[in-house]
Parts: sequence; C-alpha cells; structure tokens
Amino acid sequence: MNLFFCTSCRSVYLVLISIFTLQSTAIDTAAQEFVRNDSDRFKDWAWQDAEAWIKGWDGERVAYVAGASVVFLGLTFGDQAVSDQALDWGSGSFGNFLDITNEIGGLYGFLIPTSVFAFSFATDDTKFQDAAFTSLQAYVYSNVLVFMTKFAIGRSRPDTGQGPHDFNPFSGATSFPSGHTSSVFAIIMPWVFYYPGPVTYALVAVASGTAIARIQRQRHWLTDVLAGAAISTAMSHFLYKRHRNTQDPTLGINPIGTGLSMRFSIGL
Repeated sequence: MNLFFCTSCRSVYLVLISIFTLQSTAIDTAAQEFVRNDSDRFKDWAWQDAEAWIKGWDGERVAYVAGASVVFLGLTFGDQAVSDQALDWGSGSFGNFLDITNEIGGLYGFLIPTSVFAFSFATDDTKFQDAAFTSLQAYVYSNVLVFMTKFAIGRSRPDTGQGPHDFNPFSGATSFPSGHTSSVFAIIMPWVFYYPGPVTYALVAVASGTAIARIQRQRHWLTDVLAGAAISTAMSHFLYKRHRNTQDPTLGINPIGTGLSMRFSIGL
C-alpha cells in the first residue's frame, strides 16, 4: 500500500506541475485573429492532444492493444529466468551506468524535460521548441497512463517473492508497467523522432539502461519494462505526428479582396 501511495503522490504531483507549466498567460490582441503565438500553440496542444488520444480508441487501436497484451502475457513465462540472471548485472562500470540511468527515471527526472522546454525559449528555433514541448508532454501523458494501468493490473514486484504471475487488480501492487522506464523513454523518444540520427539514437541506450536497472534491482519484470517503453514510444510518436502535421500559413484569395488566412489542422 505504501508503494501505491507513493505512486499516487507522484502522479498527482506530475499532473499539477504540468498544468502549471503548460498554461499560457498571453493577452489576446487583434493580430491574434490570424496568427497564434507560441504560448497559444502549446496551450492548445496540451489539451487538444489529450482529447484526441481519448477519442481515438477505434477498433484498430483496441485490436492492437489486445494483441500486444497477449504477446506480453506470453513473455511473462520468461520473466523469472531473466530476473534471476539480472542479479549479476550490477557490478563494475556497467553497474555504475545502471545507477545513473536508474536515477534519471525517478521523480526528479521531471526536471529534465521541464528545464529543456524552458531553455528552448531562449532560441528562435521553433522545431527545437516543439521537440522540447513534445518531450515534456509525452512525459506527463505517459505517466498518467502508466499510473492508471498500474492500478488496474495490480502486479506484484519481483522483490516480493510472489512470482511473475501474481496479479491482483486494484490491490495497490504496482509492478506493471515500469514507471521509471516509461519516464525516460518519454523524455528521449520525441527527440529521436524530431532529430533522427546517431546522437539521438545513442540516447536510447540511456533509456535502455534505466529498463535494465529496474530489472537488476528486482523492482520490475522484463515485461514491465517492455510495456513501459512501448507506452511512451507510442505516445511520443502520436504526439510527434500531431505536432508536425500542423499546417503552415496560406494566402487566401476571395472575390472581394486578398487577405491572409491561417489554416491549422492537427492530424492524427
């Protein structure tokens, strides 16, 4: 129950901080009838993306999640063997690497996307700003989704000794999926989508290190970290597609005269 309480506190904290961070204080002017400023753009994304995610549960997505659930259930039969082997992974320089990546996935990991997003306004690079906001947004959205899933699934952690098939929905057990893993993948994957290349691909090693650390510390099963990574990667790609599909301004012509018309459509 203490684990569940800590997880609940973290989720409430993340939601409150994200609402505070994402709110815009811009003052409407006549010019904003045609052009949205940066604050408006991020404010709109913060709420419209959540609505689109919730309403987007069509038959195809349900079928995808159902299929993935069956695959993960099958993989659980190898969880115990991996967990036992992971006890030997924490020594030497690799163990030091796991110590660092484990901390990145903790509560203070939230400072990373928040700080980068704040820094992005010191530049005029709108793509960089969008990537920074998407990273922060993916972090918040993924954590909310992971929290709800943890509560509903109620899987026992490896260090409880109950085994990988101990599921007690709504019991307070919080192993599935891994929140640490989900957090780091949510921070990193938007940058991979916006700036694909060797540097961003290398960052995936950091997220993978977090996943391995959670297994090595007997805090999560292999399928827990795979699910956490999958949730954040899917969320990051969903948000990336919506933000990059925002159309550029177009010049509209009508029989009365010529005027500037702004068209913004956010696609799924």
